[in-house]
Amino acid sequence: EKFKPISRVAEVIAIISLILAMVAILFDLGRPERLLHLFIYPQFNSPLIWDVFVINIYLVLCVAMLYLSIKGKVKPLKTFAYISIPAFVLVHSVTAWIFGLMKSQAGWHTAILAPLFIASALVSGLATIILALLFARRFLGVQVGRDVIVELGRYFKILLPILFYFLFCEFLTAGFANVPAHSAVLKELFLGRFAGIFWFDMAVGIIIPYLIVVSPFGKTTVGTGVVSLFSFLGVFAERIDIILPSFFHPS
Repeated sequence: EKFKPISRVAEVIAIISLILAMVAILFDLGRPERLLHLFIYPQFNSPLIWDVFVINIYLVLCVAMLYLSIKGKVKPLKTFAYISIPAFVLVHSVTAWIFGLMKSQAGWHTAILAPLFIASALVSGLATIILALLFARRFLGVQVGRDVIVELGRYFKILLPILFYFLFCEFLTAGFANVPAHSAVLKELFLGRFAGIFWFDMAVGIIIPYLIVVSPFGKTTVGTGVVSLFSFLGVFAERIDIILPSFFHPS
């Protein structure tokens, strides 16, 4: 019940994020004027097409939930909310499979990428909602209870260790197997040109936020805001670490 007043904020953020995701796909096409060809001549052997369809489905669900939330129609809203959970999992899984099913790129061809994307999406999504609530509370005069924001922040206690575990599994598997191309990417992350971003992600994006959230400071709105900001920046750094180092070491 206490989270109901902020659900609309979450829905608006989801809609904006999905629209931005569609813009990213336009860049990937290379020929944006051929956008309609994705729907007229879909090539279902391409994960990019899967992404187009699941993002559109998820966007429709989010718009429907926002509309039902404004109208106060609880029963259909709850139905759409249940449907949106597997849609959320699919959106982030398919985005990960765009990378993970591409065996020609070092560091991408791994089964852990989909659950890793889901975990990092939960962390960054939660962080974005909390930061938006703090901004609205401070500058727009929106009445959001302090206890609600702090209660939301408590989920970082679960999500940050899960994200760290998936990252550890990825690095252990790639490092222990010692496949040359994957090892080259790991060296880039640990000691090479991306080491600063990688250790920023580990320290500022995961370890420090976790230490804050389990401390008394983490039970304040300021502490929750710091945890959210650090976690968001950490996920951004993680995305850089996943995508860019691979381009320097193609198989």
